[in-house]
This record gives sequence, C-alpha cells and structure tokens, in this order.
Amino acid sequence: METKTIDKLQDALEKLLGAYEELQTQKDITDDENMKLKDQNDLINSKIFEYERTDGEKDIAIGDMLDKIETVLDEDNTSHDTNLDSDIDDKTDDNDIIKFDATNDDSIVQNTNDNDKDTNKNKTNEKLELNRLDNLMEGFL
Repeated sequence: METKTIDKLQDALEKLLGAYEELQTQKDITDDENMKLKDQNDLINSKIFEYERTDGEKDIAIGDMLDKIETVLDEDNTSHDTNLDSDIDDKTDDNDIIKFDATNDDSIVQNTNDNDKDTNKNKTNEKLELNRLDNLMEGFL
C-alpha cells in the first residue's frame, strides 16, 4: 500500500512540476512582453518630451508671434495706405462726377464718390489685415 501511495504522490509531483515549468515559461514570455512595452513607452515619452514646451517657452513663443503680428500690421498700414491711395487716385470711373467751386480761387475739385472710395479702401485694408493674420496664425500653429 505504501508503494501505491508513493507512486501516486510521485505522479502528482511530476504533474505539479510540469505545470510549474509551463507557468514559468508563460511568466518569462510575459516579462519579455512587459519589457518591450516599457521600452516603447520610454521611447514615446522621450519623443513627447522633445515636443513639449515649458510655460516659459510658450510665453516666449507667444510674445514673439505677437511682435511679428504687430510688425506686419504696422508695415501693412504704412505701405498699403500709400499704395491704395495711389491706385485709387490713378483710376477714373465713368460714374465720377466732378464739380468745380467757382467761388474758390484755388478751383478745388470735389469728387462725389470719395466716400465710396474710402469705404472700399477700408474694406480692402480690413480684408488684407485679416488674411495676413490668418496666414501668420497658420504659420504659428
């Protein structure tokens, strides 16, 4: 009877040993997969760190961008005002009505469409400024 018990215990022990070895193999595979995932995570974190900016860097970048926008707007206001004035003055429209003031010695020419031209010039300036701001913001983003 003791031999049967010893044989049964030995069979059970061999089965336990086989199960233990299988579990150990699975654990090793899982550990390898975990190491690969940790390496990938470290790589991703290092790439994220390269692209992250600190608050100070963000403030500097925003300040630089605002300076560029101000510069462009200042240049735009000075250069386009003179260009638009000369373009408008050079163009004549068949609908322009010119009146001479006979009472003035200088014979001042009054154009009745000046208000329309000023309105169109202002709209054109606004569109140009908005387009430039859009382009600057696209470049910034």
